[in-house]
Amino acid sequence: MDSTIRPRCDVCYDLNEKAARLAVYGPEGIDGPYGNDQAIKKSVVEGLLFIHVNRDLVRAKASKCVFCALITHVDSSPGPGTHLLRLYADRPPVIDMDSARQRRRFEVYRLTDLTPEPETTSTMLEVSEIPSIQYIPTRPEISNEPLSERAFTFIKRCLETCIQEHSVCKQRPSRPPKRLIYIQDPESSSVKVIKTSLNFNEPYVALSYCWGQGVCLKATKSNIQDMMAGISRANLPSVISDAIQITATLGFRYIWVDSLCIIQDDAQDWDEESSRMCAIYEGAYITIAASSSESADVPLTERHRRHEPIIFEYRQNTSSTSRNHPAPPIARLAAREECSYGFHNEDSARRPDREPLHDRGWTLQEAILSTRVVFFTPTELQWQCQAQQTCECLIPPPIKPDAITTRAHIWERSVGQTGPAPREREIYAAWDRIVERYTERLLTNPDDKLPALSGLAQLVQRSISMPERVENLEVGAEDGNRMQTERKLEYVAGLWTGDLIRGMLWGPRNMTVQLPSSPVRGTTPTTGLISTNNGLDDCSVKPEETSYYRAPSFSWASVDGPVSYRSRNSDLSLEDEAYVETARVVDFWSLPAGVDPYGRLTATTGNPQSRRGSRTGVVLRAPVIEDCAIIWNTSRNMHNSPWTLREIEPLWDTLWLDTSVVERFAVGDASIPRTGQNECEGKLKGVMPQWSVRRWHRERADIDREVEKGVVMGGVSLLMMVQSSQVQRFLLLGISPSDGTAYERLGTVSISRVSGGGDLVRLSKEILSHSDSVELEGIEWTGKGGVVSRMRTVTII
Repeated sequence: MDSTIRPRCDVCYDLNEKAARLAVYGPEGIDGPYGNDQAIKKSVVEGLLFIHVNRDLVRAKASKCVFCALITHVDSSPGPGTHLLRLYADRPPVIDMDSARQRRRFEVYRLTDLTPEPETTSTMLEVSEIPSIQYIPTRPEISNEPLSERAFTFIKRCLETCIQEHSVCKQRPSRPPKRLIYIQDPESSSVKVIKTSLNFNEPYVALSYCWGQGVCLKATKSNIQDMMAGISRANLPSVISDAIQITATLGFRYIWVDSLCIIQDDAQDWDEESSRMCAIYEGAYITIAASSSESADVPLTERHRRHEPIIFEYRQNTSSTSRNHPAPPIARLAAREECSYGFHNEDSARRPDREPLHDRGWTLQEAILSTRVVFFTPTELQWQCQAQQTCECLIPPPIKPDAITTRAHIWERSVGQTGPAPREREIYAAWDRIVERYTERLLTNPDDKLPALSGLAQLVQRSISMPERVENLEVGAEDGNRMQTERKLEYVAGLWTGDLIRGMLWGPRNMTVQLPSSPVRGTTPTTGLISTNNGLDDCSVKPEETSYYRAPSFSWASVDGPVSYRSRNSDLSLEDEAYVETARVVDFWSLPAGVDPYGRLTATTGNPQSRRGSRTGVVLRAPVIEDCAIIWNTSRNMHNSPWTLREIEPLWDTLWLDTSVVERFAVGDASIPRTGQNECEGKLKGVMPQWSVRRWHRERADIDREVEKGVVMGGVSLLMMVQSSQVQRFLLLGISPSDGTAYERLGTVSISRVSGGGDLVRLSKEILSHSDSVELEGIEWTGKGGVVSRMRTVTII
């Protein structure tokens, strides 16, 4: 072995990955020289070794080994146990502390004469011999306070690099926000709201933060004139006051804060300005993101829990140093708990200590749309622009090829492939990931489900509708085809019409999700409904439409909770030669509630004779299996759906309801063909009702008490959406309680084509050849178990 990397300590191997690997590592990993008290394992990650070592061994070596002394000092837990050491080839070593309460990781790095003096005291340790530590990498010091000189030096350095070197971050002139906060004098005790003019071109800062319960001061119709005269900074919430101080220190005089720059009780002003979020954050010179503050009244400084380094200075003890040979220079090492927030731990969506900002629905688009962002996390400052992610600790963020964290990631997908179709497909896939991340987050007002993503929708629309793409799509097109091309680029309740069939195949990530509650009443009334199980004798009340409406049932925006496209993408690959979309989009429409076509939707009183009814909807032509029923899956385990189709063996289908509770109800419109199994004859004014199923709001525990073995819920239909070599995928539909001529989505069904021994729908050559002929209407197919499907044109709302 090379003597320059021979370890002095056979317990910790001097925290040197190369020394440990050359000294003892075998192909499968081996026990070290201390038998079961020490084991060295190679990670699947290149250049990483794990050393598991008994804590008592390390304590015994602490008087002789610099590194064992440091480990013992960092992890001073009493009693027996094991240390886990992570030795890297290209970054500082890490000490893992895994206690009963939490896991903490300490990074060990070297201090030099050029290292800025740490803002903490040091510990002096005496050892018999001090080895070379030059192979231990250095690390920059992290600012002690987010408003300190060191913090501003980091921000200014990142900003300067971005302006001078990043062409992708160059900003185009754009229309300014309607209002901004003006900081006339950084030392002044007041600021004021100003109204901008069309020729305003001064740089401005934007703030991304959590309102929480701390926004006691808001712009309203009654106080906006007073705010334009002046606002005392002492009356501002702490986060906004800190953001103004940061803005002024960085040399800017204008900042945009939503609560003060949008008139909150003016519906028109709110609608207009919220629809411009894309332009506002894209146009901001820099965005301040208050990651640590769960509420506007929590200062940036209060939640900035910096993990202060433990500084170790080493010198030889006097017993091992000759009087004629003075001690060598003192070595300096530091151990600092790893920064585990922000993009260092982006995947931990369910971490209880995740930054509050990343749980708020509005802030996802604020981060992605911003040209430059500085995040004030609990442990450090982090920087993100269109070309770079960096931070004070300089640990590189994990590489995630499919991550969507900036506008550039979306634009790359629009120009990074050849041909319009692949580019468009990449953008739709990016949108899927945005929706998955967005639905993990919370909204104070459920009405904001679509508005809080409106800015990102506008950005994706721009990406899909790039001039060269539209030009390519329209080459040689007839006038009618050109109209279809233009319509292909529309946005309907969170879905894109060019990807509508696949876009409707979202599913709940955690078994089921919930229906939203009314923002006014707190709950949505469910009077007039008929029970799921034994309510067949209770048909005396007409069913009533639930009063709160946010989005059509086929949209992920109609529910609350995380949704996923993963199962769709895993078994419905577009590269599969057998993949075919069996449903055709005949028509679609959207009914915006205001000026923003990407924002809130409305439910109006429509013309019952018109296909375009009172709610946003889509018309599909597809094979439909009617007169189906769902039953409680008595053979289920923890991995199976609680429901299954009566028409097929539970082993071959996967049925997932969107909501945890569904309810049977009587449809009293005699104009609709009866397909249900049970009717209450002559109860509703002589009309023979049709039974169907709808989503419901009750809690899971309520229905668990009611469900009995053998319960059958009929009156549902299966609409076949797609087929691949692996599966056939359906939408599960019920008659709409609000419009008896339309359907609403209840969930999805997958039928395995691999293990089931046959197709539920055996498609004809006409369907497989993508024929759109209206003449196919009414054609029948007989599939597995004699199940009959018919080509039908149906409306889903």
